Amino acid sequence: MKKTLLIVAFCVGCFSYGQQQWTGVNNTTSAIERTGLVTIVNNDLNLFSSLHKSIGFSTSDRTTDNVANYGLTNTPENTVTLSGWNGLNFYTGTVPRMSITNVGNVGIGTTDIQSKFQVENGDINSTGWSNQGATRRIGFYTELDSDISNYGLSYKGMFSTNNERPGVILSGYYGLTFNTVGTERVRIDDSGNVGIGKINPSSTLDVNGEITALAIKGPSDIRFKKNIKPLENSLHKIILLNGYTYEWKKDEFPDKNFKKGIDIGLIAQEVEKVFPEVVYTDKDEMKSKSIDYSKLVPVLIESIKELQKEVEELKAELKKK
Repeated sequence: MKKTLLIVAFCVGCFSYGQQQWTGVNNTTSAIERTGLVTIVNNDLNLFSSLHKSIGFSTSDRTTDNVANYGLTNTPENTVTLSGWNGLNFYTGTVPRMSITNVGNVGIGTTDIQSKFQVENGDINSTGWSNQGATRRIGFYTELDSDISNYGLSYKGMFSTNNERPGVILSGYYGLTFNTVGTERVRIDDSGNVGIGKINPSSTLDVNGEITALAIKGPSDIRFKKNIKPLENSLHKIILLNGYTYEWKKDEFPDKNFKKGIDIGLIAQEVEKVFPEVVYTDKDEMKSKSIDYSKLVPVLIESIKELQKEVEELKAELKKK
């Protein structure tokens, strides 16, 4: 098949068309070859061929499959390739704006690229609006989940098809961790438990440390309860408990973040024998136990009432004497 390269141009210092060999080139293999400057003014440079077409710079030891290793190439499949053997730089004016290294790393605003994709001193925005819950994502995907980034950030658009409210989703298929200064501070595991200072949270919120709050509340509405019965023998049961002072074994259990100095409290194993409802066994290796002290308040209230009843009975007996 006859191939023709047609150039209609005004050149600086030259004008040529048709299949020509320009000066300074030996052993020509292209329709037109030239060493030196070629300038095209007020016209287009068109290449017509059913085979590879290239506008660029090649070297004899780096040409692969007829693709220019420095420039533009078009293949019969109508794919345009922009090639740079040692990478690509994109400029506006004299300032480099984007670079692609020879190993495929991409940098925006920097030529010192240390990762697969690096943005220097700038923002990454994904914009758009949809009434069908369009999703915008920055993340890492596996075959386990094709809808939401299972490792990264997602945004669900307004009025999604399943009536979800819009918002930003931070996802980790096997959980999320939040670090400061190289140390893990917060973890959300794959079951939804949140640990603060704990890498294996055993409850919905597991805090390894002190909590300061204006109020800690729990549901107590009678409409949520059934089989309601008054407590009995509360005073007797309270008498079975023992309060202690003690110090925590900080050196043996540094990960527990126990406080220094003398503390006061109960022993979970003793309390469990009397009030098993207020003692919990954690899911850690030790199967350690903890107490919900707030649940002892109703027992103390009933104990005081029982004690007061005994006092009133004693007063009544004294008046009879």
